[in-house]
Amino acid sequence: MAFRDPLDTQLREIAWTQASRRREPPGGVVPADPRDHDASDEERLAGCLGLLHAYTHMVKLLQRRIDLTVDAALAHGASYGQLAAVCGVSRQAVRQRRLRHDQQTQPRRVQPTATPSDQQTGPAYAGRTAPSTHQELQGPSEAATPPLGPRPRRAGAKVRVYELAKEFGVESKVVLTKLNGMGEFVRSASSTVEPSLIRRLRNEFAGST
Repeated sequence: MAFRDPLDTQLREIAWTQASRRREPPGGVVPADPRDHDASDEERLAGCLGLLHAYTHMVKLLQRRIDLTVDAALAHGASYGQLAAVCGVSRQAVRQRRLRHDQQTQPRRVQPTATPSDQQTGPAYAGRTAPSTHQELQGPSEAATPPLGPRPRRAGAKVRVYELAKEFGVESKVVLTKLNGMGEFVRSASSTVEPSLIRRLRNEFAGST
């Protein structure tokens, strides 16, 4: 199959530059261009394998470049609708790829384990860990009482529409209208909003006050 895209021609030239330096197996047959009918079958086979090796490496590099460019576009205010239109896929596909990328790049949290020095010794403390300094200073009822006020949100966490409306001091339908104007279809006040959109909404409402 012939490709007429100039970019495809340039990519093949780059790949062949790498493939022509490869021996198949290492130290073996010198590769020939698969289109060279004067070369032997072994030489053209080596050329095909060399091209496949180069193309596979290029795919991995391009996937990384795509993820980095998506990050930059979102940081500059792009919507998932815009990214989907440029990539020729659905918004759902862009969201899923972004979610998989975040899951792969976020470091796993390791729960700390208690060391012998952190524990009290003696029969009365068998099987019990030592209380923290903060717990020692508190009385029984004070230590059991949770702190007042809303719990802090984890950085990068999704927030529901009605929570944002409460934060901005408006009704949920006002936030839904803003989101629709950004090209994002959000179904109801209980739907969650991506962190990148939350930043844009806060800028929008900050500018309107």
